Amino acid sequence: MRSETGRLHNHEDSEITKSALTESQETSAKEDVPLPLQIRAAVATGLGAAAARAKLLAEQEERDIEHLVVTVIEAQLKKLHSKVKDVEDLELIMEKEHAAMEELGHYVMGERDRSLRKGNLMPVYLNGKIIPL
Repeated sequence: MRSETGRLHNHEDSEITKSALTESQETSAKEDVPLPLQIRAAVATGLGAAAARAKLLAEQEERDIEHLVVTVIEAQLKKLHSKVKDVEDLELIMEKEHAAMEELGHYVMGERDRSLRKGNLMPVYLNGKIIPL
């Protein structure tokens, strides 16, 4: 077990040594690049990341707006279909009322004709005046 622990320590030590070498190489590479260029690169990287994030947020917002527009249009269509159905129902009622009124008119005219044939007519008044038949 001690040998395994030793190997683990040796492995960890080699990893630490490798990372230290990599960091020192990066540091020496950074030291080779002038500071203004490093600042420019950092600013460009930051701006690039901000632009990418802004684009993602804009795309998400666009999808959200499209979803809301679709929801509003569906609600308006639902209202419109309801109103069309109400108008169709009212049209049917009006047709039935019209048919009933026509039937009543025919009945009244028939009664008038029967009364004229029998000779027992009563005067018809409209606004207090007698209407000749």
